[in-house]
Amino acid sequence: MSGEETQSGQAHQQSAQSPPQQSTQSPPEQSYQQPPPQHQYREPGIGDIFSRNDTKYELKFGIALYAVVGFGVGVIMLLDEVLGSQTTLFPLVLVWEMSAAIAVIMTVFITQEQSSVLDDVPNKLTYATAAVTAAVGTLALLFVSWLFQELTIETVGFGDVIGSWIAVLVGVVIIAVGTVAIARNV
Repeated sequence: MSGEETQSGQAHQQSAQSPPQQSTQSPPEQSYQQPPPQHQYREPGIGDIFSRNDTKYELKFGIALYAVVGFGVGVIMLLDEVLGSQTTLFPLVLVWEMSAAIAVIMTVFITQEQSSVLDDVPNKLTYATAAVTAAVGTLALLFVSWLFQELTIETVGFGDVIGSWIAVLVGVVIIAVGTVAIARNV
């Protein structure tokens, strides 16, 4: 037994003095998930028009311009009523058609300007900017002019104009996208 004890004692001393030998076996595999890439390119989406400074400015400017024109049309109707002219400048039947015609004409010019200002912006964002500007701006123009009409004559209820507003909105959105497409591709 003393021989065995000396051998085990020597083996113990050698293991204490020499560094442990590395095992040739590979460690057990662990599930390792790679971190997501830090700078992955993402194609801009339509919602980005509300976060980019250039498209936000064009949206604000265009919508404000539509609202100012609607306000101007409303003031003309109000002054015409207050001054009591014998011939009305805007016959009541034509108020909505006139506001819609003004919105259509404005859409062509505003979206053409947006197309040139946003020349370096991807097409998808320019189309979206033009469409949203035309829809919201036209809605502002129609609402403000309707509000002034209600203050002066009170003939057309809000429920009566919804259908024609939807038709005008669809039309100006088509005109806006078409104008940008023509400006960019011709």
